[in-house]
Amino acid sequence: MKGTKGPKFNQFIADNRSAIMAFLRLRYSKLSSDDIEDIYQESSLALFHNISSKKFTDFGKLRSYFKKICINQSLKILGKKGTIPIIEINGSGMGTRYGISLANVQEVLEICSDEEEAKEMERKAKLVHSILKTMTNKCKQLLWSHYADGLSWDVIAEMNGLANANTAKATAYRCRDSFKEKYLELEAKIYGE
Repeated sequence: MKGTKGPKFNQFIADNRSAIMAFLRLRYSKLSSDDIEDIYQESSLALFHNISSKKFTDFGKLRSYFKKICINQSLKILGKKGTIPIIEINGSGMGTRYGISLANVQEVLEICSDEEEAKEMERKAKLVHSILKTMTNKCKQLLWSHYADGLSWDVIAEMNGLANANTAKATAYRCRDSFKEKYLELEAKIYGE
């Protein structure tokens, strides 16, 4: 897709519109149709800018990269609406942003029971956020690509330059185990559990 002007870029945007918008509707049900339309347009402009400025050059990963832009735009909108808490990875205002719903915290930790109150979930979410700040960007990306964004291991492997789905899965499980260990450690220190 050398030279972002012209039919190739427009064709890519048109060819991926239905699939990505369907993904956004399914993944972020709190977004309106207008929001999803705006997100797709903003993401298309961001992609155009990133290609034009040579910030993105790996065209073999174009679809995954574009989907990630759409996800980030969705999280930005949800964060503004107060629908989903947003954390920023490097704290500089320029880092990768992740939305973490309290339901996803339960899935990642696998230690919450269905009967726990919202207050308990909020407490755990705060612990999750503090631990995420200490983890490597690769671990954060792997964990949230799978648990928060629901991406397949094949897509995650491709997005992160890993050999295959099995490598991505094994690496993510090591990250998850490290995360759980830090979580339990921090929880015991703070709450004496």
